[in-house]
Amino acid sequence: MAVSRRVPYKWTCSECGLSQISPVWRLLDARERSDVLEDLAPGLAHVLCSNCAEPAPIDAPLLLIRPGNELSLMLALPHSELLEESPPSAANLLQEAQAALGSSYVEGVSGPSIPIPRFLLLVALKELRWFR
Repeated sequence: MAVSRRVPYKWTCSECGLSQISPVWRLLDARERSDVLEDLAPGLAHVLCSNCAEPAPIDAPLLLIRPGNELSLMLALPHSELLEESPPSAANLLQEAQAALGSSYVEGVSGPSIPIPRFLLLVALKELRWFR
């Protein structure tokens, strides 16, 4: 059963004003979709306007699962949840991941989820590559 999943994300381009819906990652298991992390493709931290190609940050939650890594759970949060002590999307994403992964949820996954702003996800991933 696939763990990684994308969801529709409704947004408006700040450059041309076009409203659109783009697929964005909600759960991303690095074992399944290493290509997404290697390419840092749209849908991970940003979307691209279909009219003018202007990038826009994604303001929706994402749980990145990287078993065996020192930061095995990265929780990318929307702006509205950054200052909350217990962000509502965190519990939902962790439950979704646990249901999708089943017994393999705990294998290679240690420590708490590390919360970061979703718009900084690409920066964090680039820095982690540098430290490999």
